Amino acid sequence: MTTTRKFLLLLLLTLGINSLIKAQTTYTEIYPNKRIIIDNENLNINLYKDKYDSRGILDYNTIKEDGTKVRVSCHRKGTNIEVMETLSYPYIHTLYKEFYPNGKLKQKGILMPKQVKVGNWLESTKNGEIRIINYDKDRSHFGYNDILEFLDQRDYLQAQPNGEDWIYSFWYSPETHQWGVRLSKEYVLYKRFTFDGKEGTLTKEETFNIDQ
Repeated sequence: MTTTRKFLLLLLLTLGINSLIKAQTTYTEIYPNKRIIIDNENLNINLYKDKYDSRGILDYNTIKEDGTKVRVSCHRKGTNIEVMETLSYPYIHTLYKEFYPNGKLKQKGILMPKQVKVGNWLESTKNGEIRIINYDKDRSHFGYNDILEFLDQRDYLQAQPNGEDWIYSFWYSPETHQWGVRLSKEYVLYKRFTFDGKEGTLTKEETFNIDQ
């Protein structure tokens, strides 16, 4: 094989690998000014094999140097493992990952509290077939980042001086294109905002007596 043919073969192989990696990588934008890479990864299950309790339940928590809280959980040995990474203020989203028992990725993406999928998600079959799903393609006019900006303008995206931080709960109705978010403290409802996703407007604001 000539040097030129070897070079072309190497170039094609490199382009193919780069295309494969690109097809398995996406990102999601989070207000304010954060781009989160959503890529394929494996979980080193050996790191957690001695973390299960006597009932076969895994519930391991740690904190990274940057303050990110990480929870690794499994309801029963031999079943899927969940990893949830939660940043500190002003970010309130969770980077959610689910892995098959062998450590291969099943799904990965961003959750707004508590269970609203937003942005691009990576999903993989047990055979390794990967697809990217955009959960915001039909709600691009007004979405979760607009709500985050709204909360920031109202000073609801910051740590509380008394340590009783807000508990957020987002919802979205695809039938009515309605967004909403509830703010609670100690699971007592304090504020509720409802938005028209088509018009991008606040349609209702409710305040509750948190001291009752």
